[in-house]
Amino acid sequence: MFTVLLVEDEELERRYLKSLLEKSSWGYKVVGEACNGREGIELHSKLQPDIVFMDIRMPGIDGLSATKSIKTSNPNVKILILTAYDDFNYAKQAIHLGVDEYLLKPAQPKDIFEALSSITKSSYSQLNNFNGFFSKIDSNDFISANYPLELEKEIITALEKKDYKLFNNATDKLIQELFANCRNIGTVKMRIYELVIIISRVLNNTGYNPAEVRNFKLTKFREMENLNSLEVFKEYLNQFKDDLLKLVNLSELSSAEYSDLIISFINTHKADNISLSEISSYFHFSPCHISRLIRKKTGLTFPQYLNKIRLAEAKELLRNSDLDINVIASSVGYNEVSHFNRIFKKTLGLSPSKYRNLFKESKEPSLKIANRS
Repeated sequence: MFTVLLVEDEELERRYLKSLLEKSSWGYKVVGEACNGREGIELHSKLQPDIVFMDIRMPGIDGLSATKSIKTSNPNVKILILTAYDDFNYAKQAIHLGVDEYLLKPAQPKDIFEALSSITKSSYSQLNNFNGFFSKIDSNDFISANYPLELEKEIITALEKKDYKLFNNATDKLIQELFANCRNIGTVKMRIYELVIIISRVLNNTGYNPAEVRNFKLTKFREMENLNSLEVFKEYLNQFKDDLLKLVNLSELSSAEYSDLIISFINTHKADNISLSEISSYFHFSPCHISRLIRKKTGLTFPQYLNKIRLAEAKELLRNSDLDINVIASSVGYNEVSHFNRIFKKTLGLSPSKYRNLFKESKEPSLKIANRS
């Protein structure tokens, strides 16, 4: 029996690996799971596993740093890097650190067991069938030629570029080819599961709300678990596509049009206690992505643009109304008049009251002339 530690920030990836290993007949037991490098180092020290599955990109201490620390303390431990990033520099660093195997996600079960066989020198001849969600997988269906990998890449490109037409076409074709090539429900589930993992990573890396992405992943995983026929699953994938479109707010709008919508939203709600988090929730983008779109459109940061449009309305009210300054401050979105006065003076070089007085003084001569006539 070989003991295994999983160091992977994706919960579904850990579930997959644990099920794959423990339901095989090759004697692997997962004794611990870590979601970042620091936890991985601590659990390795405590559990002393025979094998460590290590992701590279993780929050905090990354996989390569964790590998270096673990190998330093225990040179005999076997480490298998399993990553979505096909980067030669990563591979070179991993080899330098003494990593035993290096696989790219989504790795096929056959590849994983062959890598483990190489590491442990155990015999490997065929895949064991799994039960539950991963049951009845035909290993022949995992041959690369049977899977439309190029269409998967097109879907990822479409999401990155927000290309609605490309996404629609590539997804429809992938579903069609997947069912033409895969012969059983277990294989189709596994392929879509892998696709969900990849899509989630892309969305997290391109600025989408991480909490919403994670919720999408877990929901899809639970839904797929209950589907037991190819016909039902094919119908489900159309709903899956629609749900993904809603998650990424993808339509035939361009990035520039999304920017216009965001700016319009800010203009409409400028008097409210508006925040990047609120805009993020409304448009289903992360605050960082919203900030980039605003800056690209206006040349200003979100606070700078918000202050600009608030002060523009405040100046209009100061010039054309007799409202008290505290009322004007509140009506354009400043809860504290002192904060409004400070922002106004810092931006325009004079206080709101002086601005109003200067404007009134500039109008007085013309008013006197009008009265004489």
